[in-house]
Amino acid sequence: DPANRTLENIPQHVLQDPALFQEYVRGAPRALDQLLRADPQLAEAVMSENSESVGLLFQARRAQAQLRQFQQMQQDARLNEDPLNPEAQQEIERRIHQEAVEDNLRTAMEHMPEY
Repeated sequence: DPANRTLENIPQHVLQDPALFQEYVRGAPRALDQLLRADPQLAEAVMSENSESVGLLFQARRAQAQLRQFQQMQQDARLNEDPLNPEAQQEIERRIHQEAVEDNLRTAMEHMPEY
């Protein structure tokens, strides 16, 4: 996710406090530019005068991430129930391929972040 890569360099304690995050990003033009490109909704919230909107957005995204994680755990449990099932094998193969693609993308971003 491009927005997550944009936030990787921001200290963790800043990400925990919406007002501090807002202040941090506003004071870092490069971070704001990256955020505008990667996550316009969050950038708009940061540029507003209301840090509560940033907090609500953070809260909603954490809830979405938790839901995705829960759904992933449920799907993992179903795949592990019958790993020899052809559909399960297909899904496992798809995941392995997707992980390889994501690893390659991360490596490319680390070595050539401008592209």
